[in-house]
Amino acid sequence: MNNTFLYKPLKGFILIHIMFFIVCTSEDLHAFPPSVFNVAVVNYPGDKNTIRSVSLYKYGFGLSDPIIALNTDEKLQLEFDDLDDVMVRSYKFRIQHCNGDWVPSDLIPSEYIDGFQVDEVNNYAFSLNTTTSYIHYELIFPTDYLRITKSGNYMITVFEDFDETTIVLKRRFKVIDPKVEVIASVKPPLFLKHKFNKQEIGFSISLMKSYIQNPAQNLKIVIQQNGRTDNIITDIKPVRNNGDELDYHFNNKSIFDGGNEFRSIDIKSFKYKSAQIQEIDYFSNAYHVLLWEDEGRGNKDYRFSDDINGRKLIKTEDGINSSTEADYAWIELSLQSPDYLTKSNIYVIGALTNWAFNEYSQLQFNSETSKYELQLFLKQGYYNYQYIVKDDDVNAGDISIIEGNHFETNNEYSIFIYYREPGTLYDQLIGFKKIIAPA
Repeated sequence: MNNTFLYKPLKGFILIHIMFFIVCTSEDLHAFPPSVFNVAVVNYPGDKNTIRSVSLYKYGFGLSDPIIALNTDEKLQLEFDDLDDVMVRSYKFRIQHCNGDWVPSDLIPSEYIDGFQVDEVNNYAFSLNTTTSYIHYELIFPTDYLRITKSGNYMITVFEDFDETTIVLKRRFKVIDPKVEVIASVKPPLFLKHKFNKQEIGFSISLMKSYIQNPAQNLKIVIQQNGRTDNIITDIKPVRNNGDELDYHFNNKSIFDGGNEFRSIDIKSFKYKSAQIQEIDYFSNAYHVLLWEDEGRGNKDYRFSDDINGRKLIKTEDGINSSTEADYAWIELSLQSPDYLTKSNIYVIGALTNWAFNEYSQLQFNSETSKYELQLFLKQGYYNYQYIVKDDDVNAGDISIIEGNHFETNNEYSIFIYYREPGTLYDQLIGFKKIIAPA
């Protein structure tokens, strides 16, 4: 951790931080066209309304998925900002074991935790030289006092003081105990009509020395595309059981839309305008960044572009320590509104909106500008995003309408293998494989 970070136990005292507010009286509103800018800072459902920039990843690998191996020294790092910077909060955390479908398992905490069931989030630092003041919190876990003893899905919950009903945030992570090997690749589907716009994941599971009783019933396969949760594919059955290998190739189910490469927002510095930025201004006590208008790509040819597959990277070039010196800004996105998008529910998807379809990620139609618009309050860094259309009565959104659909698109696929051993009360996570498409 950066040596400028303040290590202070929270127990036993309250630190009062007096802030001086600088009021900006010269508001250059003319730099921005009429918009649907909101006045209040919005947050994600389930998070305390002052919590921003939550990141959970494998310790030492800021762009990694929150996955660690059981019985190793691997750890996870949780970071978040609290915009309520008047006082340092006494935050605690606990973890909950879940089954493969994220429903809490029937295990009691002492069956998957060695040590205390509650521990502290006791590392924090105040923001420095930022127009938006905040307190940055960090946690590296499992800790010496809270160790995980079983594989599977987990939910970490941060709460205030000792009141577990005062929830600050919740995030998911996974602990794997590798007992099988997954061999996988991405190929064009066999059906000619899908050959150029979809991607099929073919895979097999080598059982190695593991004995899996009735794999068709007791194994649960989960395939995830990038960070999306709306189009996850499950309930895949083996096509052939070859004894020590289960074959899932050509199962007619593990097929995804290829989609398109992610769009990007680069706000690592407010001193210059990156390619996506039309205007940077400061008014109403905050930075405002207007992006160039986005166009639909549904009918355009595929073009490769580097991306980070929907992730976010908190980073500032205007300071040294991005954790505490990165500032915040209102980011305005706008999308052209062709006739075929009338009355459509359009969402901005990626880590910048926690991959969620909700009121905070949904664009609103602005009749004055004839565009779909959305404003997000983001910390300096680099973000990926896409536009997805999703009706209220369907589970999976449609990426093809706005972004297009191409087999050539580079997507990440994560394959998770869960095993419910007969007579036990939980799903073990015994296999994991990440592949990049196309192969």
